[in-house]
Amino acid sequence: MKTVFYFSTLLVCLSLFVACNKEESTTPQNDPDNKELYFQFLIQDGSLFENNEVKIGLVQSKEDGEITYSTENPELSNLGRVNTFDNEMVLFGPECPNDNCPESEYIALVYGQGWENDEVKEDDSWTNERQYVLQYPNEEFDTLKIIDILQSNFERTFELYINGELKEVKDIFDDSDTRTYITIQK
Repeated sequence: MKTVFYFSTLLVCLSLFVACNKEESTTPQNDPDNKELYFQFLIQDGSLFENNEVKIGLVQSKEDGEITYSTENPELSNLGRVNTFDNEMVLFGPECPNDNCPESEYIALVYGQGWENDEVKEDDSWTNERQYVLQYPNEEFDTLKIIDILQSNFERTFELYINGELKEVKDIFDDSDTRTYITIQK
């Protein structure tokens, strides 16, 4: 009988401990992983772009319904070959803005980085957009639109469009969806 009493007391104490330590906030404990975007350019004649032949620039950003424009003529950054992956693909990324970049002078375009703020709640939602322009050596342009969508229950998705066409975002590594790339046919 004493065993049942002690066991019951232990269960009640554990239940009270768990109930008292339950967090009030429903904010996820971990920020989502950074999403990194690289570009794979497939040219019809089989040739490859050289470093700095393709450029990218932020055109506009729309957050919480507010649109901001970088400039009428966006500041363009060079794209170049990224040397950090042990695979056969040739991937491009923007030029590193400082001297602290490991392994390559070209890096990923980060398109999802943590939560938008520290107070994300379970029923929060948003749609944020960023639009970029890609400029090619022949002065041809493509537009890249990245839409960041948060739905209730912390479900977050990203949609990437080239010239209005939804693109398949592919994972560079099978075990991770943080390093991604899109293919652009030229």
